[in-house]
Formats: sequence, C-alpha cells, structure tokens
Amino acid sequence: MTHVDPSVPQHLAELYQELNASRATLLALIEAEGSGIHRRTLDQLDRMIAEIFFPLEFVVYSEEETVPLDDPASATPTGYAWRVTGREGEIRTLRCDETGQEISISIGRAITDFALVPNHLPEAYFPDLDLTPAQLEGKYAQRGNDHPFLTNYQWLQAVRNNQTQFGYWQWVLAQLLALHRRSLP
Repeated sequence: MTHVDPSVPQHLAELYQELNASRATLLALIEAEGSGIHRRTLDQLDRMIAEIFFPLEFVVYSEEETVPLDDPASATPTGYAWRVTGREGEIRTLRCDETGQEISISIGRAITDFALVPNHLPEAYFPDLDLTPAQLEGKYAQRGNDHPFLTNYQWLQAVRNNQTQFGYWQWVLAQLLALHRRSLP
C-alpha cells in the first residue's frame, strides 16, 4: 500500500507514510532481534492502521493478482478495486464487486498487498474511456449508483477537499482518463 494521490487528504497520506515507515522499522528490528516487545508494538501499529485505513466499506486497490485458494483459475487481476465488507479482529474481508471474488486476509497482508489509491487503470475499464459521463452512468446503473472502480464515497472526499467541482460521473471519467495517461509509457 505505497501509492497516494491528491484524492487522499494530505493529512491521511502523511499519516500513512509515517505509520508505514514505523512498520518497516519494526519489521527490520523483529527480523534482526526476534524481540517479543517489537512484535507487540507491530501488532498495535497494525491495529491502528486497520482502524484508520481499512474501515468497513472503504475501497482499496490490489497491488498483485489475487488468486482464491479454492479456485486458482478465477484470479482477479492487479489494480482492481476491493471493498472492505467485514472485519473480525485482525482479519478483513474484502470483496471485488467487479469479479465477485471475496477474500479474508490479515491486516498485515492487506497493508502490503493493497493500496489506498489506484496506480494504474486495469484493462477491463479501457472501454469506459470512450464513453460520456451519461453513458457511464447508464452502463453501471444496473449495479447500483457507483462505478466499480471509483466509488461515490471517493468522489465525496474529493468534493469535501475542494479537489473537484465535477458531478460524480464527470469526475469518474476524468479520474479514469488521468489514470490511463499516467500509465502510458
């Protein structure tokens, strides 16, 4: 979970970077010393990260292909959006609305395998680049009121942070185009 962009409030981006740096330091100490004290501190830090960055309904993006243990043939490609649908202690249940895949993982794995924001646009959404905002809305209306990659909640955060004055579907299209441009060589 190393990527942050302007759609994430600056104070959260900075907090995440500080917590992740502390986490890396603790992991190095545990590896070098094997200290139980450092392990307990790491566990507390992971709980804090889980509460801030993995609350219910929050959306994160996979940094690697996600392969379910029970069906290796139905892997979800890198970069897809995953919604936090459940939490029980240190375990988070994530669901990819696009593929229907659901996984339960530890917070440690969630931190290393998922990003706060997308770092590229998955190929599955390339056809959306040629649509108008109204066409996007029509395409995804059957699934609810959100695009599966960029949620209404994320748009509301951008509006609250004065990062956009676009309506939701205009903002989605602008974000998709920006991600696509960023990933071009």
